[in-house]
Amino acid sequence: MFEIYAMASTLIAEYHGVEIRMLRKPREHEPAHIHISHAEFEATFELKTLKRKGSSKSELKSIAEVVIKRHFDELMNMWKTQDIHEIDISHDFKR
Repeated sequence: MFEIYAMASTLIAEYHGVEIRMLRKPREHEPAHIHISHAEFEATFELKTLKRKGSSKSELKSIAEVVIKRHFDELMNMWKTQDIHEIDISHDFKR
């Protein structure tokens, strides 16, 4: 299933093996959200509410929250215009 999902989506960012993606319409559905995955864990996070669906671990939620909060306007614009592209999240996390 993940291979099909990965082909239908666009990689927005990657952080230590965690992939953040957005699917393109018409395959996608409201509300606006991102897909986040690492190993066997996959979940979606709504952009406006941070509500999670799917199996996840706490660090995925933490990463999703940081990315959504710091890049909210850009993510919403990507959702609305379907101009989905990579974003630089390298400075979003302390090492």
